[in-house]
Amino acid sequence: MSLKKAKTICKLQGISFNLEVVILCPYCGNKSMRLIIRENTAECYRCNKKQSIDDILEITKSDWSEKHKKYEKLMRFNRGVDY
Repeated sequence: MSLKKAKTICKLQGISFNLEVVILCPYCGNKSMRLIIRENTAECYRCNKKQSIDDILEITKSDWSEKHKKYEKLMRFNRGVDY
């Protein structure tokens, strides 16, 4: 179902549209953290952590960078193959 269709259904039923996305929790590692877009909050129903989406974004960027650090360095200094 597209977002447009979901919004139309909500409008016709008189229900406010609220987008929620489930992601991996950066604290417990389970796919149990909900991003509640309209409220700009993220909450995990496993470990009960609650943060703003902005905080979760910064944590996720940091985790990604740490995980890919050696590849990032390799790509930065790789000059390719000389022929």
